[in-house]
Amino acid sequence: MKDLYIKSAGAARGLIESTCDGFSARRQFRLVKEFAAVGTTFDRARQAMSEHERCDLVALTPDLLHRLGEEFPQRIAPAGSLGFTPTCLACRPGVEPVDISTVNALRRAISDVEVIFTGDLRQSTIGRHTVYLLKSLGLDSRATPDIVEFPGGAQAVAAIMATEKSVLAIAQLTELRLHPSAILVGPLPAEYYLATEYALGVVDDSPAAWDYAALLTGLSHEETRRQCGFNPL
Repeated sequence: MKDLYIKSAGAARGLIESTCDGFSARRQFRLVKEFAAVGTTFDRARQAMSEHERCDLVALTPDLLHRLGEEFPQRIAPAGSLGFTPTCLACRPGVEPVDISTVNALRRAISDVEVIFTGDLRQSTIGRHTVYLLKSLGLDSRATPDIVEFPGGAQAVAAIMATEKSVLAIAQLTELRLHPSAILVGPLPAEYYLATEYALGVVDDSPAAWDYAALLTGLSHEETRRQCGFNPL
């Protein structure tokens, strides 16, 4: 059985995990998957391509995919969009979801918790947005919760299940969907709403990567993408 090497932002993990077995069985390929924050994924893909290590398919934001193409012209080709996933707040089961539909409501909700769990503050989409959000809300230092960062939003959502503290997680919807027991509080209000697009790139014209990209982005899996937390373009 041949291998197909995938480096993906964590936002696409649910979609890839839900489709990989069927593709592997049909095409007789073993999928070697690596998931990380989007910035980390970019760094690892760039390193692999620089050192001529196996990297057949990448899932990144379009801007990072474009940067990768500029650094490695003729080696990477765009292979379609997975859609957009919104940044959301989540809480653990048994906790009454709070109102975050307006900026004032969001400010109160964040002020009332002890801690915010989120992704890597430098390398992840939601981590960087969390920094921007808290700074923009202008919270008094006494009302600002502690921030605990994890490698990605999925890990942040998982961690809220294991703490007794008053906590909210900030993660992308696709990351939240990896943990069905977590409670979706909702997307951020319009002033801070963020929906991030993720796209695929095929490296060195890998035929298997083209086939898998077509499956991930095709009409036959539109409902799967939606269930995993991706909204169409």
